[in-house]
Amino acid sequence: MLDAYDFYLRALPHGFDNTLAEIAEAIGLLTEALRLDPNYAVAHAHACWCYEQRWFRGGFNPEDREAALRHAALAISLGTDDPQALAIAAFVQANITHEYDSNIRILDRALEMNPNSALAFGFSAVTLAIVEQYDLAAEHAKKALRLSPTDPLSYHPNFALCFAHLFSGRFEEGVHYATLTIQAKPNFSVPHLILIASLVNLDRLEAARTAAARFANIVPDFGIGNFLRADYWRPERMAMIAAALRKAGLPE
Repeated sequence: MLDAYDFYLRALPHGFDNTLAEIAEAIGLLTEALRLDPNYAVAHAHACWCYEQRWFRGGFNPEDREAALRHAALAISLGTDDPQALAIAAFVQANITHEYDSNIRILDRALEMNPNSALAFGFSAVTLAIVEQYDLAAEHAKKALRLSPTDPLSYHPNFALCFAHLFSGRFEEGVHYATLTIQAKPNFSVPHLILIASLVNLDRLEAARTAAARFANIVPDFGIGNFLRADYWRPERMAMIAAALRKAGLPE
């Protein structure tokens, strides 16, 4: 008979896949794990991340947002001694609420508890890059990659590096790290947009249009308006990417 840990382990590869169908599968398995053990902090953490992904990529359903924040709060309250639970939940809360300072402190606590956690360094790198602490974000990203270069979540530090370089005006490096992120996680949509924007800013419009066509095959219902609703970065950053996407021929 399967126990909570079995359901949790079965959920992980589905949750890491980043497609809506696989995320739904992960949520089902994590729900069963939490039915068997409602105090399972790291299962709450992965559940909150799955709901956060579905909220961003599945139409901004308020129920997904509420579920993400509910599971994140439980992961933090139940997982005070679990750096993985803390890191994932803090990342999700920061993304959804934009309460960065308090959640960066939780990420720092996770890293103090386990200074060898590639997962925590990767989530920290993305969060720090969002708040434009690019040097520290790069330091944490590179630590994550050194600690676990073949980790299934190694796309996170590369993702932090790709948009940190784009927004720093280092477009060649943006192309490089966006390409690495896409190679590791082809179905993760946002690095495709960073690649396109980096190419446009290098005046490599033909390559940008080719990248846009590949992206349109992955996300056929993409619209720039929906991208802007996601509110990943400051409005001027979002506008910069949106302008590049228009130049590359992506639809409104």
